[in-house]
Amino acid sequence: MLHIITDTGSMLTQKEAKELNLELLPLTVSLDDGEHLREGVDISPEDFLAEVLKGKRPKTSQVNPGTFLDKYNEIYKDGDQILVIAMFSKLSGTYNSAVIAREMFKNPEAIFVFDALSIAGPQVYEVRTAIKMRDAGKSIEEILEQISYQSKNQYSALLPRDIRFLVNGGRLDKRLFPITRLANVHPICVLDDNGVTKDSIKLSLKASIQRMIKICNDHVPRDKAYYHILHVDAYEDALGLADTVCEKLGLTKDKIEIRDASCLAITHAGPKALVLQVSERFV
Repeated sequence: MLHIITDTGSMLTQKEAKELNLELLPLTVSLDDGEHLREGVDISPEDFLAEVLKGKRPKTSQVNPGTFLDKYNEIYKDGDQILVIAMFSKLSGTYNSAVIAREMFKNPEAIFVFDALSIAGPQVYEVRTAIKMRDAGKSIEEILEQISYQSKNQYSALLPRDIRFLVNGGRLDKRLFPITRLANVHPICVLDDNGVTKDSIKLSLKASIQRMIKICNDHVPRDKAYYHILHVDAYEDALGLADTVCEKLGLTKDKIEIRDASCLAITHAGPKALVLQVSERFV
């Protein structure tokens, strides 16, 4: 049997993981350096956001090697295989934790650790592909080949409303956006091989949205694209973004998925942030 594990960098909930027959390991979060809580288990994104809006400073921590090792020991039986699809290693040490735990496991050759090279939508898409292929009887080698292709054919553009969250979380150098203190300035970031980096600054929300769509469309052509929209308490904005994507690219709504942010996204993207992501569709 092939067991599949991922982390909450995917933005999946425990309920979704159960429905998918998937093992979901939560990252931990804290507020003002207080108690460490498992996101989606000990605290909900809604409650976490409420505390952040009160001015509390959020932090996240990777899934540690001990948690992975415990999960390996819990689910493994002789002859089984385990596939870990971990959030992008440039954003978290979770991938390295899974590798360390594999080396500590009694049968390391049965464990395959894969770097999703993204988070949220594209990571979920890789997970769902792996589950679909597993349930169709495909081998671990075939699954790894396909999700490796997908991981190299996806892209993400981020529109934060408060750049301080990315800076405070250590994801971005504040010197990249020296004028974002000004009103009506919209910084755009992308997720590339180096992690979160600056793309551009726009002077209107409309121009920012158009730039995000162009970035994604340049990386995955519209005829092959499946879009993901992640929002931090900005559902109406997410709906508007979905409408604009459909209008600009001639897509139907079944090619777009809107997802609420997890505690991880709240911590690093900040309130009202929008993320547009694209994956090449798996048929």
